[in-house]
Amino acid sequence: MNVERMQTQDEAGKQDMVIHDEPGWNSFTYNFPVWGGIRRHGDGSVVIRFDSADASCINDDFYFEHHRQIVMQSRDGGSTWKRIGPDWQYYMPLALSDGTLIEVVENTRMMTRAEQKSRVDELGIGHVWREDCELSWQLWPESMAEKIRRRGVRVWDRAVPPYGDGPGQRWLPEGVVAMNIPRALIGRVSRDGGGTWEEQDVLCFDDRYLHFGAGFAGSVVLADDTVLVPFYAMTRREGISEPEDTGPNHVHLLRSDDRGRSYALVKIGDKANLGVDLSETFLVEHPSGNVVALIRSDFIHCSVSEDRGKSWSEPVSTGIPSNAPHHAVCLRSGVILCFYARRKPPGGIRCTLSCDGGRSWEVDNELIIRDDSPASDFIGGPGAIQLDEDRIFVFYNLVRNEPGDPPGRPHCYIAGSVFGEPWLRGGGF
Repeated sequence: MNVERMQTQDEAGKQDMVIHDEPGWNSFTYNFPVWGGIRRHGDGSVVIRFDSADASCINDDFYFEHHRQIVMQSRDGGSTWKRIGPDWQYYMPLALSDGTLIEVVENTRMMTRAEQKSRVDELGIGHVWREDCELSWQLWPESMAEKIRRRGVRVWDRAVPPYGDGPGQRWLPEGVVAMNIPRALIGRVSRDGGGTWEEQDVLCFDDRYLHFGAGFAGSVVLADDTVLVPFYAMTRREGISEPEDTGPNHVHLLRSDDRGRSYALVKIGDKANLGVDLSETFLVEHPSGNVVALIRSDFIHCSVSEDRGKSWSEPVSTGIPSNAPHHAVCLRSGVILCFYARRKPPGGIRCTLSCDGGRSWEVDNELIIRDDSPASDFIGGPGAIQLDEDRIFVFYNLVRNEPGDPPGRPHCYIAGSVFGEPWLRGGGF
């Protein structure tokens, strides 16, 4: 369906809606930390991006047998939504103050469809190809898995991770394994609204890298047009001669203070110091000028930069009990909201705030945005933005059972909520 209307409104002023629910297809945001996006246009309209995949076929982080990118727009603050076409080629780009567009893309994602098909054919795994498939990771013949592992590269096969039945089922085609290490990250700059692009390598990967994870949807353009683009990677441990696929996990960002002409590589934190894995990262600028990084881990971790992203405090746990996709937004009041998926009963979307620029978090006053979804590892990460009149809009995917769904296998749909800052204070804080 292209247009949905508001469904419910509670007495405190929060409105919940269904944005997109297509029979036979899983619509989801669990790729939001990488490909997803939300932005507000100058006319006040809001655009969101999410994915959809044939629920009866293979659809996973690694490979989607039948895939659709979906972009929707609301011109009335989230009450109604209309499907539109994307105006970007790879990711939803960042915009500088003068309209210059910036993006960072893995070289593997920039392969044409013909190049992708030729690659899998040459590897002898052409059976994976569909005209509407999405090759999210690099797929390889299962016969090459051991050779790849001997290099120390992390390899996923059909048995990992063991999610079992659920939307997407999370498995790979027969005879195929997956890994994710691009050869380079490509910086792209357009000064004519996306008509033409200048490209350059901004980071090249060598044999030290064992795994790469993007977090491009968590990027930020600061008030002075400094660009910060986060990602995470696993690298080989120093002094270890034998190949291994459990090396240190680091969170980095690429920083440009010259409008995308060049980038510096900056480390935010790593597993060696903290003893926990760090992965998907979202960045927000606070009115103080500080930049706050919220990082997915066993508990969401927080790091703060006081010099526009040149250096960072050691990440510390916020106490927010979520190891699931999340998103952050800094309100005009200076309050930072961290939204995150809750995949245990009761399933849904929750939010915790910080009133001191990320130094502390009100974990004892967790706000429940939604708690009406079956518990599932396929509850997707949220994306949020502040609208006019201090209202906040957040979208996400939930799961539910409908007549015709396989037993124990609910499907994913896109939903959202709109509320004002007073509701935050009256809704549990």
